[in-house]
Amino acid sequence: FRGFRLTGEVDVSCLTRATQTIIERHSILRTKFNLIDGLPVQEIATSLPFEISVVDLRNLARAERKSQLENSLEELQNRNFDLTQTPLFEMRLIYLDSQEHYLLVTMHHIISDDWSMQVFFKELSILYQAFYSGQSSPLSPLPIQYSDYAHWQRQWLTGEVLSTQLNYWEKQLISAPPLLDLPTDFSRTSEGNFEAGIVPIEIDLCITQGLKNLSKRSQTTLFITLLTAFTVLLSRYSNTKDVVVGTGIANRNRVITEQLIGFFVSVLALRVQLPDNPTFLELVQRVHQTALDGYAHGDVSFDRVVERLNIERHPSHNPIFQVLFL
Repeated sequence: FRGFRLTGEVDVSCLTRATQTIIERHSILRTKFNLIDGLPVQEIATSLPFEISVVDLRNLARAERKSQLENSLEELQNRNFDLTQTPLFEMRLIYLDSQEHYLLVTMHHIISDDWSMQVFFKELSILYQAFYSGQSSPLSPLPIQYSDYAHWQRQWLTGEVLSTQLNYWEKQLISAPPLLDLPTDFSRTSEGNFEAGIVPIEIDLCITQGLKNLSKRSQTTLFITLLTAFTVLLSRYSNTKDVVVGTGIANRNRVITEQLIGFFVSVLALRVQLPDNPTFLELVQRVHQTALDGYAHGDVSFDRVVERLNIERHPSHNPIFQVLFL
């Protein structure tokens, strides 16, 4: 889900034409998923007429406009999709007044990820400006579609390639602790739920700059430095020297995939061991290497790793790791 505040006049016809062009350009946006013999299969429509929902709140009082906007935000964030019906995304343009509008877009995760949303809005901006100026699309044709990549990956990730990747994860995660035992206020329930909350924090600018400088001296990234610090924190609070943390990767390690909309993102389980009480800088290098090795073996999906490790599944917690760092 993404929401953007727009200022100035909006040409709905240009916006619709730009969106329609993206739908024609990316076949995954014309795709639905049916079960055939119990297995999901992509079915791609040759064309897909699309309309942007327009909600006009300009005649309402300011308080009512705000309330209606919040309702739309909540509604789209909780939008349910039928995977057997297209489209698997929705766009809504909300008029607050003549110069202020909100464009809300929600897509099912089966056809997109965070990178995809960036591609979508980048192309939407380029196409809208072109059409508004009376020009044609300046975008070059895509060399492949998401379905082409999915087919290629299925053919490639077999045999020795698949064995090499699975063997790495089995060696890396064998005998890892099945549960991160954090001293929580409440005991873990027999079944997990999806209740959640957000706790925002701000890191001081001086601390942020110090972390960046430390990362530069360590010849690594700010992400690795923060992940290392987070791992130390988890190790201390769980009273263990063996910590597994999940992290997401874009999984677009081939240039040809960078322009595509589709679900590429994957999850890695990074295991960090601290039995020898290393210094922080030593641990930064250890985490750095662990991450690089994980990225090099990141083509295999997380569910295949779980299957290979033959881990006993439990409804109360996620297998292999229970904490995700992004």
